[in-house]
Amino acid sequence: MNLGEKLMSKDKDIFKHEETAEIRSKNLSKLLGEDTFIKLKGIDSGLYTSFMALSVDKKGRTDLTKTRDSFALIVVEGMSYPNLKEERLQEHFGAATPKELAKMMFKGSELNDIAAKIGELSGFDSDSEEEEEEVKN
Repeated sequence: MNLGEKLMSKDKDIFKHEETAEIRSKNLSKLLGEDTFIKLKGIDSGLYTSFMALSVDKKGRTDLTKTRDSFALIVVEGMSYPNLKEERLQEHFGAATPKELAKMMFKGSELNDIAAKIGELSGFDSDSEEEEEEVKN
């Protein structure tokens, strides 16, 4: 059976499967005094790359002052629980936007780590790049 036949033997919704994960939040666990887990999901690859592009300047260089905003937007879209878009949650913590709430809740590198996990769930896996490099060599 060739690849085309194998693909056609699958249901057409095979590519609609959404990757999910539940991870422990270090910061929320510390603040709440108990292990606290958040739920993540993959996001559309076009949306993911558009958020990452926000941290690139006109010369194509990464602007580190903008990467935190890019990561926060990824977290807002890729976090299914808690829902950072919930207005009551934003109001309670005095956050003007979901992006601001994400930056408040996840200090230091935790925001970056969560965004990276969402990237993996969205199909942007750093291991894939390493495997591709091996194939080229």
